[in-house]
Amino acid sequence: MLVIGIDHVVDCIGNLLVHTSTWQDQVRTLREFFGSLQQVNFILRPTKCMIWASTIDFLAHRLKVGAIGRQEKKNVEKVRIARRPKTKLEFRTF
Repeated sequence: MLVIGIDHVVDCIGNLLVHTSTWQDQVRTLREFFGSLQQVNFILRPTKCMIWASTIDFLAHRLKVGAIGRQEKKNVEKVRIARRPKTKLEFRTF
């Protein structure tokens, strides 16, 4: 995988999370991460990316500086009852 060996990058079922404790570490890690993507001509979809967010929802959890909490149950329920994608297009947009 593209992120193996890059510190502070987590890949969980195709969801990538870059986490650091300082702005300088974040810049260094993102440079390394984007460089590894560029080497294999991997393209990220900007509409699916968040950079320098102080709070994000990631895999049914709300992550923010210094805290991890559960995401709202209604959002988790939407994913739980969603129809399973059957085509590549449906999978990409899920």
